[in-house]
Amino acid sequence: MWWVVLVIPALFLSHGNLGVGILIYGISVAVLYLVSLGRHSNRRCRSCGGTGRHRGAMFTWGDRLCTRCGGQSRHRRWGVQAFYPGGKTWAERSAALARKRRGAPR
Repeated sequence: MWWVVLVIPALFLSHGNLGVGILIYGISVAVLYLVSLGRHSNRRCRSCGGTGRHRGAMFTWGDRLCTRCGGQSRHRRWGVQAFYPGGKTWAERSAALARKRRGAPR
């Protein structure tokens, strides 16, 4: 349903011109995608479903760390890997600062 928020302003700003409307829509989707990458840089691990644990096949009560994510339960999104290859996104920097503050006396 969120795409309606993008389509309606693109139609009004293009004044009925389909080419301009598609251009406005494409630029707005690209900008919102880049903002989304900066704010939400990780996705759930598909192998373990975001739990970080891999359950045993025969003895289902036993589990171990997921071999794909190493127990972290998340991976970097494809766009983050493409646009921020060596650097950290806004969300990753703020999470690192929060980890430093966690044990600090107040």
